[in-house]
Amino acid sequence: MKKLLFVIFFALCSFPFIAFSQYADYDNGVVTGVMDAEDNIYIIGRISDKNFYPASSLYDFYSERKQNNGCYYLAKFDDGLRFVWKFVFGKGVNCEKLVIHKGNLYIAGVIKGKNIKIGDNVFSSKKRMLYLAKFDYDGKMSFVKTYDYFPKTNYKLYSSEKTGKLYLFCNNTIHFQFGDDGEVLWEQTE
Repeated sequence: MKKLLFVIFFALCSFPFIAFSQYADYDNGVVTGVMDAEDNIYIIGRISDKNFYPASSLYDFYSERKQNNGCYYLAKFDDGLRFVWKFVFGKGVNCEKLVIHKGNLYIAGVIKGKNIKIGDNVFSSKKRMLYLAKFDYDGKMSFVKTYDYFPKTNYKLYSSEKTGKLYLFCNNTIHFQFGDDGEVLWEQTE
């Protein structure tokens, strides 16, 4: 039942994106989502002022469309699909991967530009850099760290229950092993 609820929720969020694809591109809509043990759903999406985007049917982001156009957000919905909270990332932040690891949410993505905000943290980088952010289930960010590495190909953030570590894979090869607080325990770059 839990997986069915998640699939239905994700489909409802994604349907408008698919249905109005002539107005949308890959960057708009829900990017990814996960479900915790209590059936709460967490999604990453992108705010757009140009088209209908999925989460607007579940929570009104209308007032933020102009101010945060193009920004990514992390949102939580409870087991009854009621909106609980959101966290909006600043411009220049690309949110791509979301996993649950040891009762926390971890987000990986790429940043590039000047004065890029993630919470109270401000970054500047002339080149694309990988970042990792950790949130608790109440939306409080524990940390955000940047790494002088940009995954040039499709990558995946993976949480291992067996080892208790986070891994970043690129092209089926482990490039990073992270500790719970984002410290790099092992890395293999190109």
